[in-house]
Amino acid sequence: MDAALAAPLAAIPYGSSLNLNLGYAPAPPLPPGYGFLAPRGAGYQLLACTFAHQKFPHRAPPGAALIRVFYSGAALANDDDAAVALARRELRAIRSSLSPAAPTRAWACPTASPAAAPPPGVWPRPSASALQ
Repeated sequence: MDAALAAPLAAIPYGSSLNLNLGYAPAPPLPPGYGFLAPRGAGYQLLACTFAHQKFPHRAPPGAALIRVFYSGAALANDDDAAVALARRELRAIRSSLSPAAPTRAWACPTASPAAAPPPGVWPRPSASALQ
């Protein structure tokens, strides 16, 4: 790898996240649409929730639901069981029809999301001729 080309990319800060997939059978009553963003200042650690089975029906068996929950990197301090318990608690507080789900799967995603604005001097990107 070319060090001069790799250096600007290595300078980009990344954030971490925790993503949980919660399965429900039967599917709980949900509003139409693909999910929601949690309101800041409402006291939730939850950032967002998507109804994956409503976006992509093949992601859950007929009559079931797949709900994806997203947390910031701070949630990585929890072990999987604590993270799932937090998600279940917060989802029930937001929508009481979301009783405990099973099965669940947690994905820790450390340094998975590039920051919205790279630090000064990282951009402009290398030219196409420099990449060749």
